[in-house]
This record gives sequence, C-alpha cells and structure tokens, in this order.
Amino acid sequence: MVLHRSTAFQALTRIAEIYKLEEALKDLSLEERLKGRQKNIRSLIEEYFAWANALMSGTTVLSKGKTSQGLNYSINQEKYLRLFLDDGEVPVDNSAVERAICPFCIGKIGVWSTPCVGLGPVDILFFAETTKADKS
Repeated sequence: MVLHRSTAFQALTRIAEIYKLEEALKDLSLEERLKGRQKNIRSLIEEYFAWANALMSGTTVLSKGKTSQGLNYSINQEKYLRLFLDDGEVPVDNSAVERAICPFCIGKIGVWSTPCVGLGPVDILFFAETTKADKS
C-alpha cells in the first residue's frame, strides 16, 4: 500500500514507538523512568531526528505540504523536544497543559490555524496530528 511508504506514515510509526515505550514507563519512579528513557527511547529520538534532517536536507524530495511543515517544526524545536530525555519529571508531551488551557484559547488562531498548540516543550504529538492526512 502506498500509504505505508509515505513520509507521514513513516513519521507516525516512529513517533508511535516512542509513545509506546513511554507508556510502559508511566508508573515508574522518576529515577526509573529516566533510566528507561535513556536506555530505550533516546536512541529512537536520535534516529528520528537523523531521519528527519536527512529528509529535509534535500537528500529526498519532499512536498511543501503538512508533512514537510511538521518535519521542519520538529527539527526547529529539537532542543525542546529532547528535554524529557534528561528529566524523569518532564512529560513526553504537553497534552495535559493543552487540555487545561484549551477552554481559554478556543477560537484563537495558533500554528497552522489550529487552536491550543505549540504551548509546551514537547510537541511531537502536534506533528503527528498534522501529518495524519498528509500522504507525501
């Protein structure tokens, strides 16, 4: 199937694996969660950014669609997207913050005309949501 070869599908597959591993760590102590992230997730983050940078550096032609925007966004936010790898207390994403403040920003225009996004240190989930329909 063409979808399975798409850049968006590949990105979502990589991101889903990160979330799957993080889910397994959620009930651990902060120290154990950090160790688990260092052991299991750090390499996936390294691979993701190497892959994304290679795509965007021109080695692969990528459309100017939402997938390209999402990849550029994640590359530009890399420093912040990695914060959770060095602190067991930092969540993998900012979903809880977004849910908490969303009632206050309904109707506001955010990044790519989406309300309540780009508000915290880890926005990989945002990238995943913007690329679901993009098949580039």
